Amino acid sequence: MNEALIHISEAMNSLKKNLQTAILGQDDLLEKLIITVFSGGHALLEGTPGLGKTRTIRALAKSFSLENKRISFTSDLLPSDLIGAEIFRPNNGGFEIRKGPIFTNILLADEINRTPPKVQSALLEAMEERQVTIGNETLALPRPFFVFATQNPLENEGTYPLPEAQLDRFFMKIILDFPDFENEKKILKNNFQDQILVESIFSGEEILEIQDFLQKSIRVDEKIFQYVLRILSAYRDLEKSDKMFETQEPILTYGPSTRAGLALIRGAKIRAVMQ
Repeated sequence: MNEALIHISEAMNSLKKNLQTAILGQDDLLEKLIITVFSGGHALLEGTPGLGKTRTIRALAKSFSLENKRISFTSDLLPSDLIGAEIFRPNNGGFEIRKGPIFTNILLADEINRTPPKVQSALLEAMEERQVTIGNETLALPRPFFVFATQNPLENEGTYPLPEAQLDRFFMKIILDFPDFENEKKILKNNFQDQILVESIFSGEEILEIQDFLQKSIRVDEKIFQYVLRILSAYRDLEKSDKMFETQEPILTYGPSTRAGLALIRGAKIRAVMQ
C-alpha cells in the first residue's frame, strides 16, 4: 500500500507542476483544485475578472483528458438550457429527450450568481446525486462529474446571491488573489493568454480509481475525528452565542453541517497524500 500511495503522491505533484506551466502565481489555487477533484467534490472560485479562473479550469480539464463545457450563467438562462428538455417529434407523435450541456465531465459555470435562483437550483440534484430529472425520466451524468463555478465579488447589480443549499453543495470555496510581482511579470512577458499547453496526466477512470482507493485505504486517527468534531461544535456554539446579543450583527448565522465535517476529513486525506 505504501508504494501505491507514493506513486499516487508523485502523480498528484506532477499534475500540479504540469498546471504551473500554464497557470503562474496561483499555486494555492491549484493545490486546492487537485484536493477537490480527488475528494470527488465541486469548487466555487471567487475573484475579480482577469485572474485566470476560466483558464485554470480549462487547463485542469486538459490535464485530466476529460470533456468539459462552459456555460455563461446569464439572466435569461432557463433550467432547460442547462439540463435539457423533452422535445415533441411530430413525425411519430412522441417526445424525445434532448440532453443539455450539463452532460459532461467538467462543467464550468461561469458567473453563476448572474442567473436566477430557478436555474441555480437546477444544479442541486446534479451536484449531490450526479443525476438529473427531465420530465419523468432520471438520467445519470457521466462519471467523473465536477462543477467548477466562478463568481465576481465586485458587482452586485444584476446578480442573485447563491442560496445556502446551493453553497452547501460545493466542497470548497476558493478566493483568488493577484499573483506576486515576479509571476505577474512572467505572465506579461510570455503573454499567457495564448493556447494552454499542458500534458494529459490522468484519465477519468484513473481519477475514480484513486478516489475510491484513497478514501478506503487511508486511516484517520481517532484524534483527528475528535479535532474535526471540536471545530464543528465551536462554530455551532458561536452561532448560539451570537443570538444572545440582539443589538450586534451576528458573526455566524448557521453552524457547519455534518457534510462539512465529512468534507474536512476527505480533504485532509488528499492533502496528506500530496505532502
